[in-house]
Amino acid sequence: MKKVTLFFIIVIAGSLLHNPSAVYAQEKLPDYLQDRGTGVPSSMFVTFIPHRALITYLYFEYYLDHDMEYKPSELGYGLDRDYRGKFNAAEGLLFIGTG
Repeated sequence: MKKVTLFFIIVIAGSLLHNPSAVYAQEKLPDYLQDRGTGVPSSMFVTFIPHRALITYLYFEYYLDHDMEYKPSELGYGLDRDYRGKFNAAEGLLFIGTG
């Protein structure tokens, strides 16, 4: 029983210490790819996802303006006069990528 437990401890410790991006970082890239990272390019600027990696990016933004200026003619209505009003908005994004 102790040998099995020790084996699992060694396997788990080895998997935690193994960094796949370090292995792929040592690969020699062609000269025309030197400005890029290894892995799969994502839609996020300068983000390359290594092999078997998972990236998550959560973003939330909230807008609140108690004195926003708007003109109804810019919104398709006939009034050409400036008005003031309250403005609230929320935006949420979730990016999930795998290599």
